Amino acid sequence: MSNELISLASLKEHYHEYSISQNKEQIALDKNIDLPLWFNFNELINRYFDEAIDEQDSSSNRLREFVSTLRLRLQSYLTDDRISEPLLLGKNEEIPQALAKFLAFILGDTCKIFQDSQGDEFTTYFKSKISKDAFDKLDKDKPSQITIIDMSLLPYDVLETITGLIGRLILEFVSRFDESERGKTPIVIALEEAQNYIPEKNKGDRVSVSKKVFERIAREGRKYGISLLVSSQRPSELSKTVLSQCNSFIIHRLQNPDDQKYIRQLVSAANEDILKQLPILPQQHAIVMGDAVRTPVQTKIKTADPTPNSNNPEFISNWLTEPTNDFPDYSGITQAWEKGKKYTKSGKNN
Repeated sequence: MSNELISLASLKEHYHEYSISQNKEQIALDKNIDLPLWFNFNELINRYFDEAIDEQDSSSNRLREFVSTLRLRLQSYLTDDRISEPLLLGKNEEIPQALAKFLAFILGDTCKIFQDSQGDEFTTYFKSKISKDAFDKLDKDKPSQITIIDMSLLPYDVLETITGLIGRLILEFVSRFDESERGKTPIVIALEEAQNYIPEKNKGDRVSVSKKVFERIAREGRKYGISLLVSSQRPSELSKTVLSQCNSFIIHRLQNPDDQKYIRQLVSAANEDILKQLPILPQQHAIVMGDAVRTPVQTKIKTADPTPNSNNPEFISNWLTEPTNDFPDYSGITQAWEKGKKYTKSGKNN
């Protein structure tokens, strides 16, 4: 009887040691931030922080004080719909093939991985944007040529992080193609108002995550078939590393002396005469230089079709016009605003 008790106690001890070792291995795997694996955001806050602190034998109390501020900030993201909703932070169920579906959506290949029988967020969103008849007419072998990602409603403090994350995922994805297929999917990432994503100077103590990512794409993206199209009204605020990799420039009118000086430093001295026209360029005109043309030229850009709603407001005529009772739609605009959505005149807020 005593031998049985000793064996049972020994068995429990070995099982306990085995459970601890397995738990440590699982924690180490879960904490590998370079693996694109799904994780529960609540567990990150309530479990992984504490386990990481407990692993530190010394000064754990002081470390816990430092981490508490980060924990509070991350918890605030859960209650902020502008962050939790697009990042799916409140979702506790793992989405099957989430990374594949996200990349297919970003690259315009959703049709290649779409399955009507699934009910996850990606599938539901895609089904809500396209009717069944329209989906049947889509060519699954022909991807969409343009994907527009609207980040206008994202909070400014996470804008760079999310933009950098998308850029990194695209670069990491295409860099894992088989060598025989490398470069077969040319991608151009267009950064509108690029000074928000690739600033030359960090703002305070914050290091721009997106700047690091897009500087890497500017240096290494060519061999994977990725190019950058950088659009900005303040070129002097952009990363010099990114602009140094640009081989063609389309320059519209620039009034700021710092921007003019910066452009002159980017191009050769032979273009000095034509660059003197920058402050007086008419609307819809631009100077094109670089590998795209044989010699620097001034050109008139074709009118966009459809024309963007970017004309200057007609102040005098609008002030003299009798206002209508249904404009502005105070109730509709504020209701959409409170829900964190965009207001549209049709009443369908996105």
